[in-house]
Amino acid sequence: MISKDEYDKAIIEEIKLAKAEKEVDTTYFADMVIKDVTQALQDKLGYTKEEANRKVFNGGLKIVATIDTDLQNILEESFNNPDLFPKSSEDENNILQPQAAMVILDNKTGEIKAVMGGRDPKVRRGLNRANSDQTQRQPGSAIKPLAVYAPALDNGYTTGTVIDDAPVTFGTYSPRNYDRKFNGLVTVREAIQRSLNVVAVKIVQDIGVERSYEYLQKFGITTLDKTNDKNLPALALGGMTKGLKPLELAAAYNVFANKGVYVKPISFTKVYDRYGNILLDNAPEKHRVISEQVAYLMVDIMKGVVKGGTGGSAALANMPVAGKTGTTSEQKDAWFVGYTPYYTAAVWIGHDMPKKMSFTGGSYPARLWKSVMQTIHKDLPRKDFERPDGLVSVQICTESGKRPSELCALDPRGSTIRSELFVKGTEPSEDSICDIHVIKDVCIESNKLASEYCPPASIQSKVFIQRPESLDPNNAMPADYIYEAPTSICDIHKTFMPNEGDDYEIDNDAGESDSSGSDDY
Repeated sequence: MISKDEYDKAIIEEIKLAKAEKEVDTTYFADMVIKDVTQALQDKLGYTKEEANRKVFNGGLKIVATIDTDLQNILEESFNNPDLFPKSSEDENNILQPQAAMVILDNKTGEIKAVMGGRDPKVRRGLNRANSDQTQRQPGSAIKPLAVYAPALDNGYTTGTVIDDAPVTFGTYSPRNYDRKFNGLVTVREAIQRSLNVVAVKIVQDIGVERSYEYLQKFGITTLDKTNDKNLPALALGGMTKGLKPLELAAAYNVFANKGVYVKPISFTKVYDRYGNILLDNAPEKHRVISEQVAYLMVDIMKGVVKGGTGGSAALANMPVAGKTGTTSEQKDAWFVGYTPYYTAAVWIGHDMPKKMSFTGGSYPARLWKSVMQTIHKDLPRKDFERPDGLVSVQICTESGKRPSELCALDPRGSTIRSELFVKGTEPSEDSICDIHVIKDVCIESNKLASEYCPPASIQSKVFIQRPESLDPNNAMPADYIYEAPTSICDIHKTFMPNEGDDYEIDNDAGESDSSGSDDY
């Protein structure tokens, strides 16, 4: 191809190397697409890793990405706003800490529309915290809808099922709530909205760790450790060995917004070769995880998390929101994962080297989520989540989960009667009436059950709750214990003593019996 003279000149020419860059900067989305296409060439077309890399960088390919540039710009602008993050400083590697990641998915298609894998505007060393195997983090309570409550509602529980948030021990493990308090009898709906750890652990213990683990796999979680994650703290409270990726957590929550169907998230739809022929057609994988009805129940409950629960800071002015917060031990990781009728998004904030922080998922993560999503939705038509057929509303007592009795409205804390949503056929039957509320005659002087000796003026009829299973007196008492019916009998009044002013006619021969055998008073 060249002459001998050209060869001789070329062979003696000094080679001057350009200075190699230690880091190659690119956008998080572009970096994700490059990695995903490279992997797809290997998985679907049998390329080696080297061949796939050459094809992507030198093959003249045309890649159709799923990015929505408007959404990506909005996301980047929010990440550049220091007011949306806690006080920050650079670490020894000149990287701002704490770090953050956020990913936004289209509900119906599963397409990734925007992603930020860190607070730097560009990827450094290929580290994308939104989807990197190197940055998996424990999800805390954000795991509960996936590993606890969706499986429970799919296997016999209802939104009105009542669980006692009271001390319990399984082997050597005694779960505690975040605030170290116990609430007593609560429904599944209340437990999710208040993110109660004890209830979550009790449910996983009941449905089984194997079933809980299987549902996480159905929800698309790939980072599970089958040896070390099949236990109550890992599955009920998110104390996993490796943790999760924000992208996988967003895709799992998208099941609720997408009527129970999991869609594997994708960053590109098609790849064409240099001649315009389709090389890869990247149709997303789909499978059903839960029924439409169970999915909607989870949506309805998690709307309450935002309306009046731990996720209130994520509420949007113009669009319904459902979601869940998550905070790990010592607040080393803080999450908010939420969805609207249009998009699902997950936010994580934490230090690259896990470090105790001073906030929860309901603060900075929820506010960052709101900042991004409020702007994205400002011009979209308001709509609600679509309610499927097969659901019924029934009034229940929230202390028993059954149909209310006349006593439920007389609870000293206020009426416990609520309208609850059920999958048709799972609602309490009409003859299933609350048996938790009881009425008892008590002596107001001793606050115990009235005895035969208590004066009538000291006796009042009061409404109490009466648990189906008694509490262990050696444990801490739940908050509703003060409304529990007393079991001991008044010991103040030993004999009958008339009240002053009462009109009693006393026979002088008291103590002697008449011919009828009855005492004459």
